[in-house]
Amino acid sequence: MCQAEKGPELTAPAAPEASEPETELLAEAKAAGLFLDRELSWLQFNRRVLEQAGDPTVPLLERLKFLGIYRSNLEEFFMVRVGSLTHRAALLPDERDEKTGCTPGEQVSAILAAVAAQQPREERIYRRLLEDMRDAGIDVLDFHKMTKPEEVVAKKYFSELRPLLSPRVVDGGHPFPFIANREIYVAATIGKGDDFRLGLVSLLRLPPWRVVELDGRQKVVLTAELVRHFVPQLFKKQEVRDAVLLQVTRNADVFIYVGGESDAWVKTVLDGVDNPNLRVVTLMDCVELLDEETVEGMQTEKHDHEADGTEPDEHVWTSPRNAARICQKLSDTFAAADSAHAAAYAQRCGDYVEKLDQLDAEFQDVVAHAARKTMVFADRFPLRYFAEAYGLDYYAAYPGCADAAEPSAATVAFLIDKVRAENIPVVFTIELSNGKLADTICEATGAKKLEFATCHNVTAQAFADGATYLQLMERNVQALREALN
Repeated sequence: MCQAEKGPELTAPAAPEASEPETELLAEAKAAGLFLDRELSWLQFNRRVLEQAGDPTVPLLERLKFLGIYRSNLEEFFMVRVGSLTHRAALLPDERDEKTGCTPGEQVSAILAAVAAQQPREERIYRRLLEDMRDAGIDVLDFHKMTKPEEVVAKKYFSELRPLLSPRVVDGGHPFPFIANREIYVAATIGKGDDFRLGLVSLLRLPPWRVVELDGRQKVVLTAELVRHFVPQLFKKQEVRDAVLLQVTRNADVFIYVGGESDAWVKTVLDGVDNPNLRVVTLMDCVELLDEETVEGMQTEKHDHEADGTEPDEHVWTSPRNAARICQKLSDTFAAADSAHAAAYAQRCGDYVEKLDQLDAEFQDVVAHAARKTMVFADRFPLRYFAEAYGLDYYAAYPGCADAAEPSAATVAFLIDKVRAENIPVVFTIELSNGKLADTICEATGAKKLEFATCHNVTAQAFADGATYLQLMERNVQALREALN
């Protein structure tokens, strides 16, 4: 088994039983435990770089450089090596390294344990560097202990950055956006009362710090910490419960995004990617597009629609039939990027498409034996492709991409009257909705409130439990059956 480092030494993994013919020399070396896992060995090397940052005999600025090198090395390591191992763990989980006998999953687990063991040492070194910088007349601004003059400096800097910040909210109508590689974001839990959502603020292309002179000392204002401190001002109408810094490190040969107006910013990201072999898949290009529509009783908002007043609906994955087409396109793209495993991609795609076909048949059966063909959503309706696939009518409070606020009295009255007139037994909400409008309609009509998953987002608990598209859609089968009968 692969083992993470213990103290300053690396423990050699036990030699596995040979599964294939080996040279006598290789077999003897493995039996003697002469091989170290190369990933853990590299982490040991990087730890030596970290120790240079903690050596008080090394000049202060050099120690800061060593700490930066340690972090940069670690990011590159996760991008290249951990990224590759994670990919292999998903594709070939039982494959074992020739020399150490470790599976990709065992290697990743050992790496994570080794990095976790190093982190306390990195934190101690960083805190010591901050102390030594203060002794040298350089302060990193502590936002928890600001003096009045420091508050003035911080507010002035934030006011300059404010026009460059674009806060985004993630909820049932707004899927989780693409997180640019190695860029820092502020992630905040926001909401009112019990209705909490995720807020994201990108720090892309902002300066990492600003140095100001104050009371004869140099003050370093870290931009990320500044924005995190002032994030309540970016979501003024919401309560901010907590805010953290977020960074994603990825190594990609394929870039996948939905497309449409909401992803217009992606072009800027792709223009900055230095990878001529990068393959790009736009999900909206995989299916026959439908225009977003407004049905009777729906509360509309102003959008930046195209000149003809329409725009394609971006929620292409909500139809299992579309999901099958998307899977096939992704499989073909992965095979082109990684031809050595083309057969494995094709096999897995075929297996998954078969499950999607079964799911499609279940929805068809529900609709074929239904007493009615109408759904009511006291929420946004990002399910145009689903409704079209199964010949369903619908009424909803808002279009799929609406920035829903409080519904108008006319919208509430229309939906109540519609539920009563057609004796609708179920009123739907979508995931991460507060459900208040549905509660009002159900109280007035006696209908039952149920959730219909649009597969935009999942709760933290559902994510931790490993929720999948198929699982969520199977729940939708049962919910739809109850709603149509």
